[in-house]
Amino acid sequence: MTRLYYSKLLFFITLFLLSFSCSDANTDAPEIIVGTPLKDLIDITAIDSVEMSNNYGKHMVTPEKLKVFCNQLGEATYVDASLKMGAIHFTVYTDGNSIPFAGRTHGQYLETHTQFFPTIEEQFIEEWVYFKVKTFNLDNY
Repeated sequence: MTRLYYSKLLFFITLFLLSFSCSDANTDAPEIIVGTPLKDLIDITAIDSVEMSNNYGKHMVTPEKLKVFCNQLGEATYVDASLKMGAIHFTVYTDGNSIPFAGRTHGQYLETHTQFFPTIEEQFIEEWVYFKVKTFNLDNY
C-alpha cells in the first residue's frame, strides 16, 4: 500500500474520532430561543422571597402576593432585544442565590444579567438579557 493510502486513511480516522469528541458538553441545558419562558430557565417554585424596590419604597413581597408574582414572572419570555429599563428593581431569592431584575412600572420588559444563568450563559448574545411580560404592574407588589 502506498503512502497516499495511509495518509487518507489516517485523515478519515481522525475526522471520525473528532466528530465524536466535539459534542456539546452541556446537553441538559435548555436551548435559548426567542419565546423561551423564564420558568424553563430558573426553578420558579424554588423562589423563597422577592425584595421589591418600586414607587412605594423597598420592601419584601408578602407571602400572599408572592405566588401570583412568581406565576407571572415564570410566564415572562426571552426576547432578543436591547432596552432601557426604568427605576423599578426587584431581587428574587432562591436556594441561597439572588437574581436582580430591572423593569418599569407598567413596562412590558424585565432585564437581568446573563451570569444568573450559568449553564446557558454562553448561548446569550449580549451580556444583559430581556424578558417580555404580559400584564405585570410592578407597583402592585
